[in-house]
Formats: sequence, C-alpha cells, structure tokens
Amino acid sequence: MVKARAFDPNSVMARDAQVIARAINNGKVSGQIKTRWAGSVEQLARRESSVPLVSYPTELPISAHCEAITELIRAHQVVIVAGETGSGKTTQLPKACLAAGLGRRGMIGHTQPRRLAARTVAQRVASELSTSLGDEVGYAVRFDDQWNENTLIKVMTDGLLLNEIRSDRRMNAYDAIIVDEAHERSLNVDFLLGYLKRLLERRDDLKVVITSATIDVDTFSQHFSDAPIVSVSGRGYPVETRYRPVSDRLEETLRTCLSDIWNEKTKGPRDVLMFLPGERDILDWSRWINRHFRDQYEVLPLYARLPPREQKRIFEPGRQHRIVLATNIAETSLTVPNIGYVVDLGEARISRYSFRSKLQRLPIEPISRASADQRQGRCGRIAPGVCYRLYDEVDYESRPPYTDPEIRRTNLAAVVLQMRAFRLGDVATFPFMDPPDPRAVNDAVRLLHELQALDDDKLTEKGNMMARLPVDPRLARMVIEAHRFGSLTEVLIIVAALAVQDPRLRPLDKQAAADKAHERFADEASDFLGFVNLWTWASGVREDSTRSGYRRALEQNFLSPNRMGEWRAVHRQLLLACRDLGLRINRTAADYASLHRALLAGSLSFIGLKTEKGNYAGPRNLMFRVFPGSVLASKRPKWLVAAEISETQQTYARCNAQVEARWIEHAAAHLIRRTHREPEWDEKRGEVMARERAVVYGVPVVENRRIPYGRIDPAICRQLFIRHALVAPSAHVEAPFLDHNRELVSEIVELQAKGRRTDLLASDDAQCSFYEERLPLEAISIRSFEGWYRNIDSNQRDRLMMTRDDLLKRVDFSPKDDEFPGEIEVDGVEVSVRYRFAPGTDDDGVSIEVPLGLLAKIQQDTLDWLVPGFFEEKCVELIKALPKQTRKQLAPVPDRVATIFPSLISEDQYRRGRMLLALAKIMRERFDVNIPVSEWNVDRLAPFLRMNIQVLDNKRRLIDQDRDVEALKSRLLASLEERMDGGLRAKLEMTGLTVFPDTGLPESMVLDESGEQMLVYPLLVDDKHSVDFRLDSDQKRQQSCNRQGLSRLALLAERQSVRYIRKEIDKESVLLLHYATLGTRDQLVDEVLRNTAWIAYFQGCEIPRSRETFEERLSERRGQLVETYFELVERVRAILDRRFDTAREVDALSAKPFARARIDMEAQLARLVPHNFLSTTPYDRLADLVRYLDGMRYRIDHLQGRVGRDETNIEIIERWRERYVRLEEVGGNEDTLVRLRFLLEEYGITLFSQAVGAREKVSEKRLEREFVLLEMEVGLA
Repeated sequence: MVKARAFDPNSVMARDAQVIARAINNGKVSGQIKTRWAGSVEQLARRESSVPLVSYPTELPISAHCEAITELIRAHQVVIVAGETGSGKTTQLPKACLAAGLGRRGMIGHTQPRRLAARTVAQRVASELSTSLGDEVGYAVRFDDQWNENTLIKVMTDGLLLNEIRSDRRMNAYDAIIVDEAHERSLNVDFLLGYLKRLLERRDDLKVVITSATIDVDTFSQHFSDAPIVSVSGRGYPVETRYRPVSDRLEETLRTCLSDIWNEKTKGPRDVLMFLPGERDILDWSRWINRHFRDQYEVLPLYARLPPREQKRIFEPGRQHRIVLATNIAETSLTVPNIGYVVDLGEARISRYSFRSKLQRLPIEPISRASADQRQGRCGRIAPGVCYRLYDEVDYESRPPYTDPEIRRTNLAAVVLQMRAFRLGDVATFPFMDPPDPRAVNDAVRLLHELQALDDDKLTEKGNMMARLPVDPRLARMVIEAHRFGSLTEVLIIVAALAVQDPRLRPLDKQAAADKAHERFADEASDFLGFVNLWTWASGVREDSTRSGYRRALEQNFLSPNRMGEWRAVHRQLLLACRDLGLRINRTAADYASLHRALLAGSLSFIGLKTEKGNYAGPRNLMFRVFPGSVLASKRPKWLVAAEISETQQTYARCNAQVEARWIEHAAAHLIRRTHREPEWDEKRGEVMARERAVVYGVPVVENRRIPYGRIDPAICRQLFIRHALVAPSAHVEAPFLDHNRELVSEIVELQAKGRRTDLLASDDAQCSFYEERLPLEAISIRSFEGWYRNIDSNQRDRLMMTRDDLLKRVDFSPKDDEFPGEIEVDGVEVSVRYRFAPGTDDDGVSIEVPLGLLAKIQQDTLDWLVPGFFEEKCVELIKALPKQTRKQLAPVPDRVATIFPSLISEDQYRRGRMLLALAKIMRERFDVNIPVSEWNVDRLAPFLRMNIQVLDNKRRLIDQDRDVEALKSRLLASLEERMDGGLRAKLEMTGLTVFPDTGLPESMVLDESGEQMLVYPLLVDDKHSVDFRLDSDQKRQQSCNRQGLSRLALLAERQSVRYIRKEIDKESVLLLHYATLGTRDQLVDEVLRNTAWIAYFQGCEIPRSRETFEERLSERRGQLVETYFELVERVRAILDRRFDTAREVDALSAKPFARARIDMEAQLARLVPHNFLSTTPYDRLADLVRYLDGMRYRIDHLQGRVGRDETNIEIIERWRERYVRLEEVGGNEDTLVRLRFLLEEYGITLFSQAVGAREKVSEKRLEREFVLLEMEVGLA
C-alpha cells in the first residue's frame, strides 16, 4: 500500500487530490480510486502538453510588467493588478498565469462583469495564443458556453462562477481565479472576493489575481492581508479639465460649451460625449440640441435599454460631428469611438435599495470623484481631449472618492438565501470587503420570512427550493406557489420575462407606433398576462416562420430578438430546474385567480389599495401611482399587485394586475396582523361576533368583517352569552328554567314601572353572577350551552331556577291590582295595559295595546284618565302647570288633590266624559276656582303621565305608537283602508241593492281578518237607482250616508207613490223655475223625494238595523209618503219663492257703499238655501228659513243710512262664524253644531232685523256660554 507521504497532490488534477489523499490516509484505496488516480495523472500530462507558447504584445503597457507579475503570482497567493483602461490587463493576465505554471491542475478562471465582455475577451486571448476558441481557451456565460475538459483558460461572468460554487465548494476545477474589473464592486464581485478570502485558508494551492482600475486598490490589498500591488499605466492622452458651473440656467451654460466646442479648430476627434442621469433626460436634451444645433451636430442616444440596432450606430462612421447623450453606461461598459470632448453634468441615477420603504430607488445623485475621473478619461483614449464639468472644482473636491459598492445599495435577500441554502456561512461574519449595513441584512431576513423561505430564522423547504431556482427570491416564490395553484405554465413565462430585460422596445422617435404594436398583447386587467399573450403569439410565429421571418416579425412589432431569445433561454432553464424539484406544469390553461394568487406569494410588499385621491396606499405607509404605461393606469381597480415599485421623480408601480383582497389575505396569512373590536352578542347566530381588521404591513385587507369570537376570547364570550342569552331574553334558547326566571323578572320589572323606581330588581351583574356560578366554562354560545344542558341531570337543571329572593332586592312597595290594572276597557274595547319605567323612551309610563283594526274606536277623552295609580300625580302636575294666579288659589296642590281624588276616582265619575272638564268642575265646586280649558297645559306633563297607544298587527308586532290617538289615526287609518281594499271589501260589500241587506245595518262591526280584529262602520251609499252596502274605517260619514241610503231603499219599496210624486213635482213650474239658479230639475226631484221618505219613515225614530224592522217601519207608515210630500213641498215652495225675491234684491245692491253688505248677504243666502238645503236643514227649522230670508229683505230695506252700523254688525257676526268654522273642522257633535248654526242665524236677526223677531232670545253672553261648552268638549278651549 502506498503511504500518504508518498502521494504528491501536484501530480494529479486539483479536483482529485483531496479524494485520493483521504482514501490513502484511511487505507481504503479502492479500484475506483485507483482508476480515478490514473485518469487524473493522464489528464494532467495531457494538459501540460497542450499549454501554448505565451507572448505579450509590445504595444500594451502591461507587457513590460508581465514577468514581474508572473513572479509575484508564483510567490504569493493573491496579487492585485491596478491598471487604467487600455493597459491590456484583461487579455494579458490569463497568459501571465499560464506562464507562472497555472492552468494545468485546474483551469484559470477569468471573471467578467458582463456576458459580452466574457465572449470578447475569450476570443481575443484565444487569438493571441493561436488556439481555437473552445479548446485551450473557452468561455461560459448564461445560456451559452464553449469549453471542454482540456480548457486551460475559462472566461466567464462572475455570476456564473458563483453558481458553480454550489456544486464545487472548494473550486477544485480551478487552480487560479482572476477577478477582473473588481473596482466596479458589484454584489457578485464583493461576494466572490469574500468567498475567496475564506477559501484561500483551505486551499493554499489556489492563486487569485484581482484587477482593478486605479481606484482604491489599497482596499483590495488590505482585504487579502496586504497582497502585493502592481500598478500599470494606460495608453491615455492628456485631458484638459474646464469647470463651467451653472450660474442661472443650465441651457445657457450648455449652449456656451457646445458653441465653444464647435468653434475650436483643433485636429483629431471632435465628437462629444455628454453624460446625463437617465433616459428621460436624454430625450429632453436631444430635442433641445436638435432645436438649437441641428446644423452642427448629429444627436445619438446611449442607454442600457436602447435596442442593439440603435447602439450599433454609435460605432458606425457619421456624416457630421456627433453628440452622444449617454447614461453612466458609457463610463466603463462601452467605449464610444472618436470622442474628443466630454460634457459632464456630474449626476447619475444610482440604484439604491431602501430597507425602510422596501423600494429600489433610482435617485439622481452627484457622482463620486472616481466616476468623474472615469468620465474624463473617455475623451483621452486616442488623442488629447477636453472635459467640461458643469460644476466647480470645489464641488468636485467635496464629493466622495468612490461610489458606494453595490452591497450597500441593494437588497441582500438573494445573498442571504444562497448563503443559508448552501451553508456558506453567516452574512454578519462573512468576510465582505465592506460589510453590509446590519439593518439591510435584517431587512433581507425579514423579506425571506415574508416569502416563507425562512421560518423562525431557519431555512424552510420552500426556501431550499427557492435557492435552487436561478431567479430572484421573489420570483422563485411565485414559481413554487404556481405549482400549488396549478398555474406553473403561465407563471414560468411571467417569471422568465421579469428576470430579463423587457423585450418590448420603445424607440424615442417611434413610441406611438411601438405602443400601437404592443396593444395586441395587452390584457385589460393584468400586465402580467400581457407577457403570456406575447409568449403565445411569439411561439406561434416561431413555429410557422423561418428564422429570418421570425426575426423580421419581432422587429416589425418592436420586439428585441436578442431579449426574446434570453427570455426563452431563462424559461428553459427554469423549466429544467422545476423538473429537478418535482414541480409539474399544468396542461390546461390556469384561470385568472390561480395565476395571480401565485404571483401574490412573491409580491406581498407590492400590493396597493386605492385611496380616495386615486393613488394607492401600499405597505409600510407607502403611497404610489400606477405607471402610465400600465393597462391599469386608467382603470385603477380597488386592489392591485405590482411586480415592482420604484422611485424616480415619482413612486410608480410597474407591471400591475387587479387582485382581490381575499387573495391577499390568503397569501399573507403568515404576515397578517389581526385586531378585533366590538365583540357583541349576535342573537340570530346565537354566539358572540366581533369586528375583525386584518392588515398586511399596514394595508387593511379586511375591514369590519364579522367573525365568531369564541376561539379568540372564550372568557368574554361566556360573559356576553350569559348576559344576552340568559339574563336578557333570547328567543333562541328554550329551557324551562329560562321561562321561569324571565317570568319572575317581568313581574318585578312591571312592579318597578308602577312605582317609577329601579331599585327592586337585582342588577344584571347579580343575575349574571348567578349563572356564572352554575355554568361550565365551555358554555360560550347557544350551541355549546345546549350541548351541555342536554347531558346534565335534573338537580343541575333545578339549580338554574331563580327564586323571588334571588331577584327582589327590597319589599317596600306593593300596589293594589286595581291601581295598576293589566286590562282596561276603552270605548268598548278591551285592551292590555303595559307599564315601563324608561324615561326618554317612546313607551315610558303606561301603554295600551290596540289592534290596528280597532284603533278608530279609541277616543282621546277616555285615555286622558290614564290609570288610577298615576292619575293622582297627573292631577297634581296639571294644576302645577296652571298660570301662577290660578295655581296660588289651590296651594298646597298635593293636599288639595288628595281631598278631591276619591271623588274623581269614583265609579260614577272616573272615565265619564272629558277628564279636564271633570277636574275643572270639581275645582269649581270644592274650591270655588274657575279654570278655563284654555289654561290647562297638557304639553307640560311628563310623558309618562299621558297614555301611550301601541298599535299592533295580527302577530302582536308593533306597527306604531304615540300619545296622541288622533295623530296615530291620521298615519294608520289610510293603511287600514288599503288592507280593506285588499280583499275584505270584496268579501263583505254589496252593490246594486234594491232591498234592505240581509246582513243588517249594525252601528259597527268587529271583523277577524287573518287573526287580526278590525273595527268597521257599515254604510248604505245611495246610488240613485240602487244602494251599495259599504264598509268604512271612519264613522264620520256614517250618519249622512245611512240617511240617504235608507231613504233610497224606502223610495224603491214605494215605487207607485214615487211615480205619483214625480208627476206632482212636474206641475210645480214656478218652483222649478226658482230652483233653476241652484241646480237641475233632477237634483230638486231627488232632493224632495229623499227628504220626503226620511221625514215620513225615519225622522225622530231609531233607524232600522235589520230587514225585518225596516219592512215593519214601512208597513206601519204606509200611505204617509204622499201626505208628507204635500206638507214638505208647501214649505219648499215658500222658501224658494222668498229666496228668489231676496236674491234679486241683493243683486240690486250695486252701489259701492253697500258692497260689503252685499258680499255678506250673498254668503248668507248660499248658507241658508244651498242646492241640498232639505238635507242640511232639520225639518222643524225649514219654516225658520223663510223668516231669515225676510230678515235679509228687512236689512236691505233699512240699509240706507245705516251702513256703518251694518258693517259693525258684520264684524261681530264674522267673529262668531270663525269660531263656528273651527268647530266644524275639528268635528264637534253634529246635533250641537246644527243648534249653534241656527243660534247664529237668530243672533243675526237680533243684530240686523230685530223687527222681524227672533225665535228665541240670543245674546253675546249666551253664545259665549254655548260655544265654550262645545269648544271645551273638542279641546279648542
């Protein structure tokens, strides 16, 4: 067996050395190890024999240093080479490594920051070593590589080398690493340098060469333990710096610079390179230059997103001098030819990630001195140049020496994830050249927790999978979630698109055309789906076209063929990675929700809720707008998700989609902070519900959602359940103990209401305590309670029964039942009485419950008596509300009321007539105090001292309530009429009757309609040739309708007599002539016939209520109809004759002084003898009409010389008539109103025509007494 010390690691390939040495040390050199050992020795020999001859171009500045560099590489593990641009370090250092004996046991890895540079450098090195590209010299970039196992020098991007570390932690494939352009300090470079620093401790055979521009090379040396530095000068020419600080306007300063450049007569390169912050600035300044210098300069833009065809124009000869307007891409990435002048504004957009706002910002910042020097060097490459700095030298000197490295300006989530996934150490202890801000590291960790890559700071299964997907962690999270939602096919397309540059081009001079071409791919709700539509279209064109046809179709639609290729390549790479992870694509198209819910998983920091102002509120108090190019720019849905939110001059969300709040809530379940408020008992659900608010990073995705509260706070739920379902009545809990307990509570509550006190019933808290002592902790809802209650024994159930002692706190109040009755009779209707002590509520005090159908029967007079228990207090308060002068006569009021109360409450007095009249009467009789009705002030009474009327439907539900019964009637009786129209009338009413109805004619009827009592008043409505039997909810029309209806039925029964009377009336030609001014012949005939029938059969008698009594009445008085007619027509003739003459005399009063008298008498004539005067005038007063008309004629005859007195009398009588009209309006007793009407006519005789003679003596005093009596009855006095 070969001993370990006999093994020389340098005799085999670096990748095999450790494995072979371990096998030898363990004494386990298997056949497989021997084979590998032999193959490794053979491969090493083959590689050594293929090393090409190394030479260095003499024209390159670095060539003079190559031998020294080679010796330093042999002597040191790390060498720093600092060289200006053009020194040749990029192409010659790989050859120096070859010359130092490297590249045999492993490759010489040579990193470049950009893919184009990697391919270009590999070609150049291969050419100088006279080898084929892909053999001794190869390259590897994303989606493209050319190298094999015999390759000595491998040029690659720094990102690709970092990716290889996952599978080759010791970098055994290399024996040298050259990190080129390290001064750019990209994230990849910093991570690579940190990793190499650690690796060198374990691989002393590994060599590292770091190249940099002459920028801060000491930092690199110190990082690698004072590694030696070799400085190489470039091939630059002297550059003159001219400071031109902007004074007032930048345009004027720039105009001066360009004019000076144009007027200089120097030879050599004359093109101008002008550095600007961003694309928008390039567009604005190109327009300005074309406007002012069109004849002198051709303007060319240069920025990263510029299509390749446009970039090529920069390297092609032009017809005139050029101004290249460029971003900082022209500092190091591209060398613009023929530049003789640089115009530097001193600003650039620097990408900076804010761990506070979680935004990748692109602010415009002053550039560092190093960047300014790089810009200056762009015009000294091929000849002396001039650099115009549009700021002063003091400003230049005050700027930071270097641009912050990328690790201090970017999100570190990807770095942290990779280091965790591949166990590369902790970020905090990793040897970065410039350690990142701990806050940025913590932010990255928080983001990974958001993406569920970390849980409790440990890598999750999702995180492990995300680390193996070659995209940003956010995009990787979308991919993993898409597998779960069945939308992986679409999400892979979208993620691949987001991982590369947007393939859609918008040339500055063809933006409108490009937008038009891209419209075909847009989706109205989602920019993400625009990528899917574009992919589908491009795939179809690709399958149906040749390669050139496909490229042409892309260019015609303003799509970059190169970027489309990169998109497809990334998609392919992702697809393969998904297969390795076991993620399967969906065969059927995913719906909108499945797709966007997957995207949400990676974009929870980019959600937005529309505000009232139209912009969006995002996470962590972020406010942003939708980017104008988005399909949602005009639509602006309530919720959206964006692929990114960036800050330039405005904060914009780019690549957006409409989403729903519930999708966000589901995706952010691990991030949501939920708060709950207003826990309250839900009677319908039988449990406690609360309002939930759920926020994601401060954005409310749920507002005021009602949720069951039991799982959140069962203790509170138990308290509320007991209070609202057991202590307070709940219709959904059925148990004998509750019925018993509630009945006890109701008794005591009513007792309190009767005593107007609240100190009798045990408090709700005491009742709750009773149940809390007896119920289990799990009884938090009706369902849980019922589950417990079903399984307990009778003893436990009995313990839930309360006693009167449990509920009654004191026993010092025991009123009699008749003081506070449970039922009373109001106007013939038995109603229930309820008592409540709740000041300020509608039903405080005493309430009666009245069915809607019986409301019309209830009168206010009866209600004013209240109930005996409150009536004495009501009397006291009424007297206290009297005017002071009256009230003083009744002091002390309570004592005076106590003496009269027994009389008021006596059976022959209580609820007999109007309460205020009775009270005033007894005050006058007992205390000789007159109290006019006008002095009573009922409105000052406390509400509980006025009866409340509650109107109920047939299910005893409250319809309306009021303490004014007339107000209730006005609101509700119309609806009662509607209900009667809905079917009741059709069932009971009759039309076309010619005989008395079988149903009879009761004064009122109480009907039962669908379980509801309804009071109606039957009417007989005259229809000339027949009678209709109608029902009315109001009694007001009953008397007049029934008079006409009964008269008509009598006439229909006496047809022969009616025919005779009609013939007799036709003979009365003069009478008909005199009536013609009042109405038609038919009206007079009808009026005479009806009133004749009424006088003959019904006047002065009870009206018949049945057919039998009706027919008996007609039979008893048969033959009286004609006799009555002749008596009546004699009176009618006299009245109409006298009226005719009086009317002519009134018309003759044409003189102006008589105008007021004429108007008054015209009105009197219309009142006395209207067209229906027989119906409106009692039979026994018809003769008085003639006397009143004679009085008018007397007044006319004696008016001359008495106009003044007449007008005075008019004013007197008008005052009384106004009071009469008010009584008519409120509906006073009809018989009393008729009596007052004729008293007024008699008083008119007294005032105007005393000589004619009054029927009875009428004075002001008598009128006042009569009027006040009626006004008091109707409440007008």
